[in-house]
Amino acid sequence: MALNWLRRHQKSVFKPLAVIVVITFVFAWGAYKGKNSGANVSGVRVSIGDRKIGDEEFTRLSRLYTTLNRGRVVPQGALFRQLVRQEIAAQSGVQASPDAASEQVTAIIKDNLGVDSLDEKTYRDYLMQHGVTAAEVHKVISDAMAAEELDRIVRSSVLFSDEEVFLSYRRERQELTFTYAEFTVAEFMDRVEAPNEEEIAAYHKEHSEVDEDAPDALVHPSQYRILYVLADKNVFEKKVKLSPEEISAHYEKLKELRYREDGGDAGDPVYTPFDEVEKEVEENLRKERGRDLSSEAMDAAVKELTEALGNMLQAAEDNPGTPEKELVSLFADTSAKHGLKHGVIDWVTRDGLKSLKSLGNASRMEMYLGETATWSNLIPDVRCDKGRLAASVLGVKPSSPMSLDESRGVIVRKLARSKAVKKAEDEATFLAGAVIGGEKDPSVLDKSYTVQAGELDGKARFLSVGKVGLEPIHYCPDDEHESFRTVQLVSRKMPSRADFDKETFYSRTKMSMLAYIRSSYVHGAYYRYWETKLAPRAEAAAPPAEAEE
Repeated sequence: MALNWLRRHQKSVFKPLAVIVVITFVFAWGAYKGKNSGANVSGVRVSIGDRKIGDEEFTRLSRLYTTLNRGRVVPQGALFRQLVRQEIAAQSGVQASPDAASEQVTAIIKDNLGVDSLDEKTYRDYLMQHGVTAAEVHKVISDAMAAEELDRIVRSSVLFSDEEVFLSYRRERQELTFTYAEFTVAEFMDRVEAPNEEEIAAYHKEHSEVDEDAPDALVHPSQYRILYVLADKNVFEKKVKLSPEEISAHYEKLKELRYREDGGDAGDPVYTPFDEVEKEVEENLRKERGRDLSSEAMDAAVKELTEALGNMLQAAEDNPGTPEKELVSLFADTSAKHGLKHGVIDWVTRDGLKSLKSLGNASRMEMYLGETATWSNLIPDVRCDKGRLAASVLGVKPSSPMSLDESRGVIVRKLARSKAVKKAEDEATFLAGAVIGGEKDPSVLDKSYTVQAGELDGKARFLSVGKVGLEPIHYCPDDEHESFRTVQLVSRKMPSRADFDKETFYSRTKMSMLAYIRSSYVHGAYYRYWETKLAPRAEAAAPPAEAEE
């Protein structure tokens, strides 16, 4: 109901929405300040308004989002911000329709599995394998869609005057000139003290007793022996026979979408002539028909293999182990029956799935692999570079820690680089202080560059704020921490109104304002989360200060 009203009143809805945003932000902020200051509620990880999320629920939500994100872990900060957005959408009365949420869930799982269709059994098996329920997944997607819908409503409702757009243009296109001194990590690599044995041993202990997916893990990854059947797309495309009439009809089907050219009146459109694109149209239709044929063959093979593996599992209850000979025979017979290929991948890591000689990139299998993978759980109909495949895991070699001797070289390089990074940062910080304090002349910042404010990267964008002669600061200009800079803004040149392109900058102004609105409530609440939850933990973990005499 609220959503329909908002849609009917888009031109006047921005101010009410802004009020909703501010009220909800205060609502979230107040909950942190009033309920989470002082003694923390036992077991509560996050409080957003009246909603309290405990450690167990937060971990569960993290698993759900990881499952829907192709196994990639969603950072806690990003998950927290998403939960705040969802709560604000709920307080604003915005909801996603159940049908739309169901369609989105299906689309996400199909994409994760790399399949074109999803039956009930595959859907349930996917959820069971990842330890989540259909109701949980549906709620997560519904809440996320509601948050996106609120964003969409705000985007469609924000209006700006010509002068506001021009001011945005001036901010984006102003030319800024900086002087700087740069301290690269590479120049300090040979100048830092080599790590001692105690440091090496401590690093090894910390990073070898972890899961193989942990950052900087000193672990030999798990390896898998995989039996597969493959619907080779080239084989099925070669089976396709096309008549000239079919190719011509396919051109007529595609021409409005793909072959309409610029020019011509609306009532008399111009198209690329058929004889100029006939080969392209034929190739497109051949691939489409080949995909249909391979889908039919793979669907039939998966159905037969699933049934056969179930029967074999029942028969093997009193005889544990992998019936490799029978499995190879089953996959060979099935592939021959349906015109597929079959083979065995010998001991490959999950990362190695990206470059298999027989399949190309088959990394979509990765989500099915784990140390508990067994031969009876068929990997169904997954796309790879060569086509579509189904597979069974014949064996697993679990991950194992690297020994200290094996990992010594890696550890020494990582520790040395960590020290070099700190040294480069310290030097940039010291120089900034020396210039500010008058101990160093600003001429030591002997390099310069000029850039438009809108082209500054995220880490440097704050440099566009401030007056000419901004006090020198240090910052890291890249994500890899390859260098640190001490920077000073020395000149600013504003653009003229003569070059102003209103149409281009209207949409950009809108995006900037929306980013500001979102950050005003999401990041504000995030900082409150830091103050009330993370900072006290960090303080508690710090060593006690020595008593003054």
